[in-house]
Amino acid sequence: MASVTIFKQNIERALTSGLQDTVRDLNSAYTTAIEAPRYGWPGSTERRSGELAGTTRNIVDLGGFRDSQSVGILNPFLAEFSWNVPYAPQIFFGYTTRAGNAFPARNPVEEAHKITNPTELFAESVRRYA
Repeated sequence: MASVTIFKQNIERALTSGLQDTVRDLNSAYTTAIEAPRYGWPGSTERRSGELAGTTRNIVDLGGFRDSQSVGILNPFLAEFSWNVPYAPQIFFGYTTRAGNAFPARNPVEEAHKITNPTELFAESVRRYA
């Protein structure tokens, strides 16, 4: 009967390296999604940057949201992305003003995942190290 030897350290190395590659690629994909003009908006507005943004726009404006994007590797198998500006929830989930004006969610993570599937990306990255 054949026996199988499992080298735990090789598996952990492949998973850890695969996660690091995946995090790098997702970080780039999220930034691209923030900068891409793909978000619907009710009407045109002049942004604080002076740019005239139409009904399909990116979510950059002055760049605070984009520039606040951060990622931490919490352990060899877990990463966390965050956007550290007070208005991040309004961007991700939308909002309604006191006057009743509704503004849609503009979720760059969902938009990026339409193009870059994180599960497939991770699997491809791990295969490179296996």
